[in-house]
Amino acid sequence: MHGANCLVLETEEGCAHYLAEDQLVKLIKELNVPLKFIFLASCHSEFAGFLFHFAGVEHVICVKQNEEIYDKAAITMAKNFYNFLFTEHNTVCKAFERAKLFLSSNPDKKISREAHKFIMIKESDDISERIPKKFFDVLNLGVGRLSSPKSKHHDCKALGPF
Repeated sequence: MHGANCLVLETEEGCAHYLAEDQLVKLIKELNVPLKFIFLASCHSEFAGFLFHFAGVEHVICVKQNEEIYDKAAITMAKNFYNFLFTEHNTVCKAFERAKLFLSSNPDKKISREAHKFIMIKESDDISERIPKKFFDVLNLGVGRLSSPKSKHHDCKALGPF
């Protein structure tokens, strides 16, 4: 898969399984189950975030495309996000904001300075200006074929506490 963008998954045997961009979008769309969010805590994951967004995921948390993320910062962000989402009465958006704030307040500067690298793509976001041309080429889309959101209003519901 040299030169191709893909999501690398792990098999039961611990080996790499490469899922190409078009396969990922097709898989999510064929699930026909509305996904409320996905958390991509890996370096350079914004492009994958666009793919999940295009496939219909309501909230995508990812790392800016040109950024690497410190492992301990990614783990801390994920723990805080899931804690806020599932143990308190927070929306996905609020849990993300609070987790990012906690990350930026971490006493370990190596962790706290990573907070700005996390972004969220929501279903109501008009991301057409942020998407690289390569995205359209990969999915065989013309730039004009990416539908803009029908509404700028974002109605986020709380998922927890559980």
